[in-house]
Amino acid sequence: MDFFLEKWEQQYLVPKLQIIVNNIKNNESVKISYSKIENAERESGKDWYISTVTPFSWKVNSEEWIDEVVLSIEIETSKRNLIINSDISYGTGEIIKKNMFIIDNNTDNKDLDSWLEVSYYQIISLIKIINRNSEKE
Repeated sequence: MDFFLEKWEQQYLVPKLQIIVNNIKNNESVKISYSKIENAERESGKDWYISTVTPFSWKVNSEEWIDEVVLSIEIETSKRNLIINSDISYGTGEIIKKNMFIIDNNTDNKDLDSWLEVSYYQIISLIKIINRNSEKE
C-alpha cells in the first residue's frame, strides 16, 4: 500500500470516522441498532464506509425497505495525490449527496473536514426520516 495513503488514513481519516461513529451512537435523537466502520482494499486504492443500521425498516413501497444509511469514501492513489470520492446513501444504493476531493502532501484537509461534518448531520437527518417512517408502519 502507498505510504502516503497509509499514513493519511491512520493519522487523519480513521480518527475522523471514529468521531462520526461515536457521535452517531451518542445522539439520543435517533434510534439505531449499530454504527460501524468498515473498509475494503482494492488494487488501486481503498474504500471506507460508515454503516448505520436502524432497528426498524421504512417500507418505501411493496418491494423496497430502508433500514441503513452509508457514508462511503473511495480513495484512489494517483502519483502523489489521493483522489477521494465520497457519498451518503441509503442502504438501497440511492445516493443522497456526493463530493470529490484531491489531497496531496501539501493540502490541508479543510474541505474534507467540512464534508465529514456535514455528512454526520446528513446521516442523522436520514436516520430520523427512517425512524419516523418506520413508526408509521
